[in-house]
Amino acid sequence: MGNPLYYILFSLIFGFFQKQSLLLLIFPASFIVLFIFKKRLLISLSITLALLTGVMLSLSKEESILGDGEYVMVQDIKRSLRYDYIATSGKRNFLLKTNFSLFEGDRVFGSFKVKKLSLKNDYEKYLVENKIFCSASPIEIDSVKSVRGVERIRTILINRIKDLYPDDDLNGFLNSLLWGYRKDLNASLKKGFLHSGVIHLIAISGQHTTIVFALLMALLFPLPIPKKVKIILSLLIVLFYGFLTYLNPPVMRAVLFIFIMTVGSLFSRETDSENMLMIAMMLMLVFNRNNFYDEGFMLSFIAVYGLIVTPRLCIPKKKILQLLLSSVVILLLTMPFMMYRFKYISVGSPLFTIILLPLFNIVLPAALISLFIPAAPLKFLVEVVFCLMEKIVYFSEKLPLFFNFTVDTAEFILMFSIVFTAINKKFRMSALFSLSLFLYALFRFSCS
Repeated sequence: MGNPLYYILFSLIFGFFQKQSLLLLIFPASFIVLFIFKKRLLISLSITLALLTGVMLSLSKEESILGDGEYVMVQDIKRSLRYDYIATSGKRNFLLKTNFSLFEGDRVFGSFKVKKLSLKNDYEKYLVENKIFCSASPIEIDSVKSVRGVERIRTILINRIKDLYPDDDLNGFLNSLLWGYRKDLNASLKKGFLHSGVIHLIAISGQHTTIVFALLMALLFPLPIPKKVKIILSLLIVLFYGFLTYLNPPVMRAVLFIFIMTVGSLFSRETDSENMLMIAMMLMLVFNRNNFYDEGFMLSFIAVYGLIVTPRLCIPKKKILQLLLSSVVILLLTMPFMMYRFKYISVGSPLFTIILLPLFNIVLPAALISLFIPAAPLKFLVEVVFCLMEKIVYFSEKLPLFFNFTVDTAEFILMFSIVFTAINKKFRMSALFSLSLFLYALFRFSCS
């Protein structure tokens, strides 16, 4: 019947979203009936508890929303967007709209004009899903207190990149790549990465964290200190890197993985990557219910799952074929989610991942090292690699790789189930899901 953790994880997610459609309850309910029928009561109980946990997490208290008007308040800047900021005042979140520059961590004292979001576009609907119900525009600013702590260090590093690399396109790209600071990321470049299907490469992810950890271990290797001390020191710095990225979910997942695997190796214990992935996902969902709505969180776990299961299909001898196969599996797994949530797919992801990933693996450590050793050859390497990446990304926009697709909840579940079961080599079940999808599409067509 497969790994029981699958059923528990899916039941947790279905339980959380059960309000959207009663159809979602069919899946965990069928799991429970199946395992009761097979007299596997412990798994049935576990699935039931996961389902109830998801339902309870979805039952949040009604948020108190400020009415339209003018208010005196203190706004804490939490995140810099392209043109605006995400800020908090008390327990309320706001989309802060202003024409002057602020830094993450700043405290803004003054009076603000508050207006409820109109939900006229997908962006405002996305903000509401993330508990941001109002926009705030400053009427009069009394004072701004500068950042402290981790935010201060993050700001220093962002400005350091700007000083080292004066070109706005380059420093905007590097700050997005290193710290998740996308305010200065060139809009055309971002569109190019989106079109080529490799937007995930510039998002802070587990890959970044792994490179940072490997770089730290390489730098500490020559030092005459015990190996365990080097590992512990590297783990602490990686954890601090997670705080620099504001505990970005993919980074924290990677930090958790690195901690478990490294500590396990220190004590000569084996770890199962697949089980670790599912347990980490369940913990991060339970302790932060906002992750249920975080597309980056979901996509990062789906992508890592693709990397883990790819060797089950086949293991090509050549590295480039392994990378191509992994990219295709990840594309197939993420495609239903992209169509359901973002209403588009980009089929260029496998090709451009092969082309651009090696360049990312060069520019990321080179840019990090240049922060502390600003040697001219190192800076030149970063500039040349970025120039090459730009040309490749802008060339991809000339190719027919980007398609708009929309699927509903039922189609998404069926499509993902087909890919998931096929990858796990349950082809009979996959064929059944395919038939269900065809019949459902036929029904929709006949009713339209």
